Amino acid sequence: MVVRFFCGNGISGVNSSYTELQLLIENAVKHNRMSLREPLIMEVSVADNQSKTAYNRALRPPHRRAVEHFNNVNRNMNTIIIEDENLTAQRLAGMLKKYDPNIKILATLPSVADSVEWLRKNDAPDLVFMDIHLEDDLCFKIFELAPLRSPVIFTTAYDEYMIKAFKVNSIDYLLKPVNLIELIAALDKYKALKEQFAKPDFGTLLQYFGQRAPEYKTRFMITVGTKIRGIETTDTAYFYSDEKITFLVTRDGQHLPIDFSLDKLATLLDPRQFFRISRQYLVGFSAIQAVLTHYKGKLKLELTPKARHDVFVSGDRMTDFKDWMGR
Repeated sequence: MVVRFFCGNGISGVNSSYTELQLLIENAVKHNRMSLREPLIMEVSVADNQSKTAYNRALRPPHRRAVEHFNNVNRNMNTIIIEDENLTAQRLAGMLKKYDPNIKILATLPSVADSVEWLRKNDAPDLVFMDIHLEDDLCFKIFELAPLRSPVIFTTAYDEYMIKAFKVNSIDYLLKPVNLIELIAALDKYKALKEQFAKPDFGTLLQYFGQRAPEYKTRFMITVGTKIRGIETTDTAYFYSDEKITFLVTRDGQHLPIDFSLDKLATLLDPRQFFRISRQYLVGFSAIQAVLTHYKGKLKLELTPKARHDVFVSGDRMTDFKDWMGR
């Protein structure tokens, strides 16, 4: 819908006062349907300085705010999702599209390295959704390496006590699994306050992390066919990757696919109990039956339950592995 107003002596000999023009604008706002897909556009033609003054006075609040609001919402929001769990990222993207089909998701990035590279090569997005634990490091490293000044909504599995740190500078957060109602509230808050968002105090956040003992994953949710079951970490022998799928191996010999990369698991599990011996294997201490010296000084592991492949410690990890074994 387009509504046109003309004011000034030069147009049809009519000199509209600001009160008359204000009534016309108010009537247009009141009686015309407005939406994201069908915004109300007001075109005002002014012919002289007196008419310009009338136009500016007529568009005083709330009418000026109404015009500005419907001009702003017509612009698409550009966002990126920094999340290393693919299913979580897809679910979040779907909810964003439910909130507003016009939102543009420019990229989904699983790691600090990928995020830094993207941010260095592209214009800053309007908003960033960011998980804390990424494939290769904590997300805060991104702010040290890339020029990111966009508002951030964190998505995290930490409890509400831990999450108090993220109240710094009005940065919002969403607890996993993300709830659509909470997502809508966070986006509405962003739209209302986006001009007031400031860069978060990451020094405070990192200090808070350093003061608190790390919390490691204690169980995994596994989907097998139509059944969902929980596997305790203490019942897990080791993990391995095969054809880009990660498998959890239980102590009784079951091989179960899980939705975590080995890089991610290395950040979630207690390093006193699990060690990443190679690109393919992350093993539990109690699963190691024997360590054998192999050709050219390589270390071969015998695991319980027995692995489907020969299991070797990577050459660049042997020193750390020996230190870990001797703790």
